[in-house]
Amino acid sequence: MNFFLKILLICPCFFLACAVVKEAPRVTADPEKLERLAAKAFASTEGRKTLAFLVAKGGRVLVERYAPGTDAATPHGVYSAGQLLFHALIGNQLLAQPDLLSVKLNSVFKPWPGALSSDLCFEDLLRLSSGIRYPFDREAMETLPVSDLPPVPQKSPLQLRYPELLGVSVYPPGTRYHFAFMDRNLVVYFLIELLGDVEGIFQRNIADPLGLRETSVRLNYGRDTSSAYPLIDYSAASVRTSARDLHRVLTLYLTKGLHQGERIFPADWTERSRSRSEGQRSISVDRENVSTDAFGLFWTLNTKHPGHGRRFLPGAPDDLMMIRGHRGQFLAVIPSLDLIFIRIGDDEFTSPKFSRALLAELLSL
Repeated sequence: MNFFLKILLICPCFFLACAVVKEAPRVTADPEKLERLAAKAFASTEGRKTLAFLVAKGGRVLVERYAPGTDAATPHGVYSAGQLLFHALIGNQLLAQPDLLSVKLNSVFKPWPGALSSDLCFEDLLRLSSGIRYPFDREAMETLPVSDLPPVPQKSPLQLRYPELLGVSVYPPGTRYHFAFMDRNLVVYFLIELLGDVEGIFQRNIADPLGLRETSVRLNYGRDTSSAYPLIDYSAASVRTSARDLHRVLTLYLTKGLHQGERIFPADWTERSRSRSEGQRSISVDRENVSTDAFGLFWTLNTKHPGHGRRFLPGAPDDLMMIRGHRGQFLAVIPSLDLIFIRIGDDEFTSPKFSRALLAELLSL
């Protein structure tokens, strides 16, 4: 092969590589640009209020700001974003119980005969693809009419404690993604029944090693049992924590589960969590909070949604992972960029649009 032919073959590859590098998001370390972004996060707008804003890259905090009257030590209610702590705890338990995700629910819970599929396992709950339909989940995309529930003359003690067990398996597990608060509640109840002292285990295995000083986890059991199929609380657990504590937990997803040489969860837990749930379909109702979501193991992903082909944040890396909560809580980690993004809000209306715009601007700086 002569010299000029080699040049012709090498050059296109070189320019293609340059183009890929050029298009990859780059996050600035310029403090002025980052402070301007933080100022946007805290700009006064009707119905929206940021309480904490933190961006970290490569193990270094780039920008950190708090609302007046709060500081780095202020714990905040983070609602559904608190599932991050349970995800880290589940990963931790995999070190001792590698088969945890495949444990069958019928071996832990005892619903009425035939209510839950015998194939239903813990992983199906984490993926929101349990196939269970509930008559009382007001936020679910599809609920079960009470008239379709079989009569239950006498509820078991577990059903009295966990009304979610009044749901019925309608679809085969793992075949149909379905946003339901009740599946997430059952994740917590499963851990309670399997592990026992969940709060104590979390404190010993996660909070103490990471130094989570402003984090508290409280499990809720209060229920209104006055009706046959009671409406139940959205969350089985209440989590209060600070942006800095959230940063410490999110860092585990960049270090493959290691903290100061101690393994907190398996090295592949982050990657396993990015595997997409099966059975995600196009959503006919326009709901901005869920219509573009691709879901994995308790995380929202940035991969193309199989139902409509869109991404949560076009232009962002595929490995962007997010956990969101009520009132504007937004946590994101991008392993390929070694990046963490945290916004704790107190928004009147919950929508990911504002946090998504802030993250998009950060990736463009």
